[in-house]
Amino acid sequence: MRELFSYPDQLQKNGKDGTVTIPKKLRILLVDHLVQSENSECLFSKNGFLPGTIKLNPKKISDEWAKMRAKLNFENKYQFYSLKDTEITNLLLLEVPAKKVRDQARHHDIRITETYISRTEKADNELLKIDFNF
Repeated sequence: MRELFSYPDQLQKNGKDGTVTIPKKLRILLVDHLVQSENSECLFSKNGFLPGTIKLNPKKISDEWAKMRAKLNFENKYQFYSLKDTEITNLLLLEVPAKKVRDQARHHDIRITETYISRTEKADNELLKIDFNF
């Protein structure tokens, strides 16, 4: 399985194409998911999210998310898209460079990515160690 996945521009809400890296643990899950599929099949089909020839309607993902959210007593403010927001924030907290996070999130401008960086509430240990000459 490829480590990169390209999104053609016609599939993007911003009309631009893009490539994202598939992390190792997700690649392992996707390989298991695709083990008996054909190259011509969709990754997720109308057949219960299994690979297949009939493309899954994206609304089905939202519908299933709404059911799961209700079972977990999550507030309605947590949309499926919130998972992407959480991952962007987590990558930044893991100190992945903002440029790499921007590319992975397919943001067109680094300023969008930087909106996910929270302000520090305490002194930064790295800045405390800097030996300035005043």
